[in-house]
Amino acid sequence: MLTLYRYFLTAINAKAPAARPALLATVRAGFARGGAALKRSDFARIEHRLRQAQKQLELLQSPGFTGGDTQSVQRVVQREDVLAKTKPRVRVRYDARGNRVVEPQGAPKEHTQHRR
Repeated sequence: MLTLYRYFLTAINAKAPAARPALLATVRAGFARGGAALKRSDFARIEHRLRQAQKQLELLQSPGFTGGDTQSVQRVVQREDVLAKTKPRVRVRYDARGNRVVEPQGAPKEHTQHRR
């Protein structure tokens, strides 16, 4: 955790001096809020917060990020988390030989004749 915090501070120092106070306040608030709300035994939530912080750090380190709008970083990270959780819908069926066939849900169905 401390290493990640140091990486954030290093990335903030590389940004424009006018944007540093807002970025620093956002990072401090995020770490304080995250640390106070989690129990030590809640490993899944801790790992999720670490992954989310790593994504925010990558955005902060990108050369195109100027630090003008820190809320946009949080929105992008949340959007990426939502996209990562959604899985493409598929239809699983078995053909006449018993082989498993996985198709996208919008794919047209094959018309087969059933033997009686």
